[in-house]
Amino acid sequence: MYACYDVSFIRSIHITMGITTKQIKVPLQLSSKTVVLKDIVYEPITIGEANAEPLNSYFYREKLLASRFIKGRRFEFITKGQYERALEIFEEIVESGGFDHMWVYDRYFMDCSPEGGEKRINDIIKVLGKNNRLSKHIVFKAKSKEDAEQQFEQFQKTIQPTVSFLNKRGFTLNFTFYGTIEPFHDRFLFLINKNNTDVFRAFMLGTSFNSFGDNYSAIIELDPLDGKHVFRILEENIVSQNHIVLSRGLQ
Repeated sequence: MYACYDVSFIRSIHITMGITTKQIKVPLQLSSKTVVLKDIVYEPITIGEANAEPLNSYFYREKLLASRFIKGRRFEFITKGQYERALEIFEEIVESGGFDHMWVYDRYFMDCSPEGGEKRINDIIKVLGKNNRLSKHIVFKAKSKEDAEQQFEQFQKTIQPTVSFLNKRGFTLNFTFYGTIEPFHDRFLFLINKNNTDVFRAFMLGTSFNSFGDNYSAIIELDPLDGKHVFRILEENIVSQNHIVLSRGLQ
């Protein structure tokens, strides 16, 4: 049986092509793994109708609604001694396509006091910095402006070997750190597309980055609508001008 219809079923095709302009392989300190940090330039290509945004938005929202009734969100439980597994998961999250900003809320992100803390934080910076296209925003808790500056200066000294190694090879880490005096407890990681707010992922972290693999903790992907609700509240309260006492990039 054969049928031929003179009808167009495809209104437009949208392709985002990623071009890797630079990549550097760096070793981790508490793991035998290596991480490849990449500079990627994304170039959108549209075939057909250029202005199909309403249709795209409709299909995305339809998919989002359907996803609320099926199991498809990520759940990981990291047990003691699974440090490398935690790094692999965060690598996969950071490499998620379609995002240009990442926000991490972790009150103890600067804390290097756990055993192996200095090596661990260097590893975490390499893993989160793997996709240099992502603008990374890290929010941590401070008692005061002076405390925030002191924490950041100590943190910068701790990761200086990693920063220097990459700078010598022409690679700059794309991180901004925010010290807030507003208390918060739970840890979250958000992936955002500034040009398309429908593209969004949110994760709740069972412990701080400096403790994964030292205890028993979960990485739970939230429903996008719930995640947006949490992100909006944190953005309006935790990182408001009234509470941010430090905003600093890596040097």
